[in-house]
Amino acid sequence: MVGSAGNYLIHPVSGPRQTGHRRCVERARTVQAIDLANEMLKVAAEIAREEGVTNLTTRVMNAERLELDDSVFDAVICRYGLMLIPHLSQALSEIYRVLKPAGHLAAIVWSTPESNPIFGIPFVILKKYVDMSVLPWAGESGPFSLAAPGKFEGVLRAAGFRDVGAQTIPLLNCFASVDEVYASYKGVVATVLQQMNETDRVQLEADIKQALRQFEVSDGVELPGQALLGYGTK
Repeated sequence: MVGSAGNYLIHPVSGPRQTGHRRCVERARTVQAIDLANEMLKVAAEIAREEGVTNLTTRVMNAERLELDDSVFDAVICRYGLMLIPHLSQALSEIYRVLKPAGHLAAIVWSTPESNPIFGIPFVILKKYVDMSVLPWAGESGPFSLAAPGKFEGVLRAAGFRDVGAQTIPLLNCFASVDEVYASYKGVVATVLQQMNETDRVQLEADIKQALRQFEVSDGVELPGQALLGYGTK
């Protein structure tokens, strides 16, 4: 069971202070965190040192090519990573390979755009201005690539996992202001913004901010959301 003592693999390491990650680190014998971004691994290692964690190691690694021995982990935990992997079937095969017999995979991905206005709003509005194929997540991978009913469970079964399931998790994304929400998009849509003229960039920002105002509350902005927790056993 995920959460019991054992050897854990975590991918990616975004949000290293997340409660779920912290609990796993506390309960596990060993934890190896992997990510393609070395800077994120450095942050995770620094936080581990600050909090006196001694059972965590980090390595730069591609989830599609795990440089790890067969059957060494009791559990693999992936938080908002699987849906962005270009060759997901290869990554899942690698995860399956490094799990011990009866080992567990638990992974969180985004649900549909309609259930996640924090992404759905800019997604819909961007379509009015640009060719969406230029976005970083164009193609088979992307924030919502596992959101369709049955899709998540299907890819897990295809990789060989048994006792597969997926359940929805309600979320609430809180921000101090509409401006803060919009600022959080800039890294994601930077490629698109570079291809727009100044007039369109200004109008795009105005359109997105106006759509976000429906979620304003007395002390900021609250955007409801939904994730999918998928799981399976080797």
